Amino acid sequence: MDLPVGEINPVMRLHQVSFAMRGHKESGQAVGADAIVQMSGFAPPTIHSLGARVASSFTRRLFNLVVTNVPGPQFPLYAAGARGSFDVAAVHPFSARVSNVVKLARLARLEMRKAGDARKPLLLTELSWSSGKGKSTFNYGWETTEAGQAEKIRQVLPALAAERKRLGLAGLYWYTWLSRPVGGRDSFDYGGLRRVGGEGRSVDKPALRAWRDTISRLTR
Repeated sequence: MDLPVGEINPVMRLHQVSFAMRGHKESGQAVGADAIVQMSGFAPPTIHSLGARVASSFTRRLFNLVVTNVPGPQFPLYAAGARGSFDVAAVHPFSARVSNVVKLARLARLEMRKAGDARKPLLLTELSWSSGKGKSTFNYGWETTEAGQAEKIRQVLPALAAERKRLGLAGLYWYTWLSRPVGGRDSFDYGGLRRVGGEGRSVDKPALRAWRDTISRLTR
């Protein structure tokens, strides 16, 4: 929906936005989000991703923010009694910076320690950088080239290995093994260690060599 953000007076603009949002809510068009939440207790990131792509297809206007009424987790898990109710925790530390990947893992471990789950293992179940710089048009700010993707791997694996014991890391998984052919518009279409090339054949990206070489060096 279009919000009336062209009003110069900020107080009047707030009232107009509030009126437009209230009308949208009362129209019943937001019921779908409630149904999604009730099905599983939370909306997985995939739904948010799909929703963002759909929203971008509705208009050709330039924008840098999408607001959705599809909720995420509905309650703080630890506050709801999740302590001791799981065997392993998993995070997806996507970031443009290698240092932030490590930071996100540290923050996850910190919260686990606070809640008494210091002994529970931590998994990084999705890790990647997109090599879609200059190719993808639906971007998230983490895009780089294929060479840049390989360099990120050479940096992040030793950084995580150095803190593996302190963070209690039980393992990590690359986002996807094989990317779609070059030409996709979504940044995640370029996240793989390999990609589909001509005639449907798999092509190794520099990232695959960097992955193998770095792991080999760390495990000697």
